[in-house]
Amino acid sequence: MKENLSEKDLEKDLKKQIALELYKSGKCSTGFCAHFCGLNYDDFLLFLSENKVSIFSQSLSEILEDAKRA
Repeated sequence: MKENLSEKDLEKDLKKQIALELYKSGKCSTGFCAHFCGLNYDDFLLFLSENKVSIFSQSLSEILEDAKRA
């Protein structure tokens, strides 16, 4: 972690981590979380991806099974 974080940077990082946990727990939508932590929607989706959090509720195997049945 960076040693000399300003209070503003620390607050932004904390809000991003809180938003990440709220989204992962299913308590808030991507739109709410993006707004909460001060990111635009696309940047929040990128942040989720960087933290290996999927926006899809189905696993890859479930998606492939659905595709086979289509």
